[in-house]
Amino acid sequence: MLIEKLPYIGLFLIAVGVGLIFLSIFKIAHIRSLIAINESINMPRRTRKEIFKQTLEESNRKLDSHLYPEDIGGTSDQQIINLSKKGLTTTQIAKKLNRGKGEIELILSLNKRSKL
Repeated sequence: MLIEKLPYIGLFLIAVGVGLIFLSIFKIAHIRSLIAINESINMPRRTRKEIFKQTLEESNRKLDSHLYPEDIGGTSDQQIINLSKKGLTTTQIAKKLNRGKGEIELILSLNKRSKL
């Protein structure tokens, strides 16, 4: 009679084991989240003024890089002229600067006219 119930006892023990595994996984996740919360609480707090100042400085840097591209290697027109002086064709310049070939030709022709 005990041998007949053996498969059921085995299934019960497997179910208990799987349940304990899930329970331990959730417990570990809970402990890790508590540790993360404690670490964030214990971190030095920055004031709103410091956060605002840092955000403002980052925004200004991004804005300046868009408004004054010469700080990043010369104006795009100047780059085109320099590349042309180095002997690159309009097609090569267009590919290198990711601009249209007609745009490159226009800038170069305007530059030649302004020098006359």
